[in-house]
Amino acid sequence: MPVRKISAGALAALVLAGCGSTATSSPGGSGTSGSTSPTTTTAAVTTRSAFIAQADALCKTAHARQGAVHGEATPKTTALQLVPLLRQQAAIAKSLAASLGKLTPPPGDKAAVGRYEHAVSELGIYSIALANSIHANHAYAAKALALKLSSWRQQETLLGQGYGYKICANGTSY
Repeated sequence: MPVRKISAGALAALVLAGCGSTATSSPGGSGTSGSTSPTTTTAAVTTRSAFIAQADALCKTAHARQGAVHGEATPKTTALQLVPLLRQQAAIAKSLAASLGKLTPPPGDKAAVGRYEHAVSELGIYSIALANSIHANHAYAAKALALKLSSWRQQETLLGQGYGYKICANGTSY
């Protein structure tokens, strides 16, 4: 079954579910990979609450960028029209993971923060893989990757909630 014949609405719902709809700030750009993130510091953060505030500020920017990307999708979006949106989503996730990696977590929190950053990074990896599968018309792979992307989205949300993030933990940072 070609990807072009897959219900694009169902695929879009699965791929873009939970993304960008709760952003509270206006988009800070077109959602392309050229958008900038707020300046981060590599200075040590001594408290978890201060670290969470810095990370959540980065996620807020990612939410705004993701909101702009998802604003381009409609119920009539075809599977092939999702390809550039997925690539933009991948760039946002990659940028967010890199920005989070520049922050210094509180003592003892490096492993938990690293797991969250890894989940965000995986969202970027699976977004680009799904875009490539759709573009190559590999229906079976696209369905499997869409499910894997959804699974990583759940992991990212649960890891964020478990650590205590506020904005980063609501599943719309990518």
